Amino acid sequence: MNYSDFKRNNNGKLQIGSICEIPDISQAQVTDPFSVFLGPHAENHELLSQLVNMALQHIYEYRQQYYIDDPKVITESIQATPQFQQASLNIQNAFSELLAYFLKHATPYFSLRYQGHMLWDNTLPAIAGYIAGMLHNPNNVSLQASTSTTPLAMLVGWDMCQMVGFPTNNNIQPWSHLTADGTVANLESLWAIREVRSLPFALIALLQSREKNHAQFTAAKNISIKSCAQKDIILLHANAWDLINLELDELLDIPQRVAELCEIDDVFDIWNQLIKYTHNATGVFSTELNRPVILTPSSKHYSWPKAAAITAYGHNSIIDIYVDADGRMDMHRLDEQLAHCLEEKIPIAMVVVVCGSTEESSVDNICEVLRLRKSYRKKGLDFMIHVDAAWGGYMLSVIRKDYQLKTVEEKSDHKQDIFLENLEHIPASDYVLNQLKHIRNCDTVTIDPHKWGYVQYPAGAVLYRNAELRRLTTFTSAYIGKSSSIKPDGPSVGIYGVEGSRPGASAAAVYMSHRCLRPSIGGYGKIISECLFNTRKFYARLLSLNTENLNFGVVPLPRLPAEKDNSNIEQQLEFIQQRILSKNRQEIRNDPAAMQLFRELGPDQNILDYGFNIRFNDGSFNSNLAIYNQLNTAIYKKFSMQFDDSESDLQVPFFVTLTTFDRVEYGDEFISCFAKRLGLNGKPQALHCLRSVVMDPYMTHTTDGSYFIEIMNLIRTHISQIIKNNFSEVLSKENKMTV
Repeated sequence: MNYSDFKRNNNGKLQIGSICEIPDISQAQVTDPFSVFLGPHAENHELLSQLVNMALQHIYEYRQQYYIDDPKVITESIQATPQFQQASLNIQNAFSELLAYFLKHATPYFSLRYQGHMLWDNTLPAIAGYIAGMLHNPNNVSLQASTSTTPLAMLVGWDMCQMVGFPTNNNIQPWSHLTADGTVANLESLWAIREVRSLPFALIALLQSREKNHAQFTAAKNISIKSCAQKDIILLHANAWDLINLELDELLDIPQRVAELCEIDDVFDIWNQLIKYTHNATGVFSTELNRPVILTPSSKHYSWPKAAAITAYGHNSIIDIYVDADGRMDMHRLDEQLAHCLEEKIPIAMVVVVCGSTEESSVDNICEVLRLRKSYRKKGLDFMIHVDAAWGGYMLSVIRKDYQLKTVEEKSDHKQDIFLENLEHIPASDYVLNQLKHIRNCDTVTIDPHKWGYVQYPAGAVLYRNAELRRLTTFTSAYIGKSSSIKPDGPSVGIYGVEGSRPGASAAAVYMSHRCLRPSIGGYGKIISECLFNTRKFYARLLSLNTENLNFGVVPLPRLPAEKDNSNIEQQLEFIQQRILSKNRQEIRNDPAAMQLFRELGPDQNILDYGFNIRFNDGSFNSNLAIYNQLNTAIYKKFSMQFDDSESDLQVPFFVTLTTFDRVEYGDEFISCFAKRLGLNGKPQALHCLRSVVMDPYMTHTTDGSYFIEIMNLIRTHISQIIKNNFSEVLSKENKMTV
């Protein structure tokens, strides 16, 4: 089912193929951020109760009204038996036991004190959608098993494509579908790219085959294709290097061109012949070529080695490009590696760029990678570009204009830019916002609703700029579609990609969240802008601790703008103290100079890393790596749930997470820069670092913002006490500070 099959009927209702009366995902939106979540103290419990009760009453009535005269199975007499009564009591007791376990051991991810891992509250619409979908028990493996949620999943996929801004025309249409998570989405993208690279070799094998129907393809034997350097070459005479470096759209146009040359009406007949010779079928790469490689930043997610192993590239095929001091892929190193691959004729399957690394919150230079590809194509080297925006993709909403999901016909008149023109009020750097705009020019994208989309159910997503790419990861069964064809009988999502069965409840959850909280400036954009604001205020508060006479100092991983451009650091810190630290959002916005600097502070997105170190009377830091790592581990234990002691205090005052940066993984520039700023000697191989993921949009909204100051006072007190209790001997030996 193509995007072109998505229409609006004469009554103005959405329709996918023959499925009519689909609710419009973009009909209205919620613009009040305070109504979206249950709240740290369950302030919106009445709204959630109403939504859950609506779902329960709906399913009760639905079942009761379906063939009302059918016999009841669980009669009142059965319900009155001792066995039934005891079984019901056992269920209640088991459930009470589970709730008691949760009460004791669950982490309060909802709290204003939780700035730890990459999760927070689910949106109320997502909760309601998941419960309603779950009660109906749909399975999105096929339309037969999910008559209600398959269309919702398809709407969600196209909605995400429009959030990114993938172009749509008569020749190229986008596609997206939900996966369990970003790991599956990354795997599927690499699988799809592996297969599309095998298409020209598959066509050669088809044209040279001796099968009975071989004659019908005679007209395609002289088919010409354009190399990535835009030279016309005859397919059967081309060398393997040119074939492995064809551009994506050129590759995906091959079946249509063969169908036209051979006067075959249905292009799916060509697809079904070609897939017999793709890597999926044969299990081998071309023997005429070096083994393809995948270039990733060293900050990559751990799913990429998994994906390379599963897709038979082998995890040794992944070449890490070290990051720079800001945790972004080093473009100079990338350029060097591309030049090496060109010289040695090493095919590049994919270059992965990260939009929101899960440890550092960094955004790679997507614009520069696109520029490099354009340059290397002229030299005969092509590569696909995948944006791993599993974490940071929803940040697009802060610059995305409000929009309605449009059909192909409706989009034809949509000529204005989809992004906001004035970005000066958005608490994020121009560099980052510019990268977001260029995601739409890349080939494949991973975006996870279950991360910054606040739909923490099995809900990742893979997006294809060219929908034809999904043909190469399509496997069907008789009860799903045509068992011998990649063309399904009707709308489906289960035939595409790695997974078969998928919970329809997840699609309902994402649908409801997008339906109520549009992924644009008026919906998600408001929530995420607040998170970005809070992250920068958190950063400024951490810096302020260094101005006090404390037995510790703190160094955020993100450098000050003054550190990056070698300007006056002390002057910039004083500016932050006077014109940012104690100011509210409106005061900062009304001060152009303050807003300009504020946008440049902190990480690229909303994950803030920082390290605490012991500070002596003369202002110097502890230089011993082991002591530094021990201190930050002790702080983490204080600010996290610990289960090694059954009597431990479960009232954790504040939540953070702990991560470790290894030199062998990140490279010298990143590790050495951070270590030097922390005051550590030598060449540290592994640096512990605390991490706060700021998904809470409310942190600086409470009353006059004083609660945030209280939290910082709490952090200050606990860390000072940790040092007094556990590191007094270190301080004494240094003879620089009396505890």
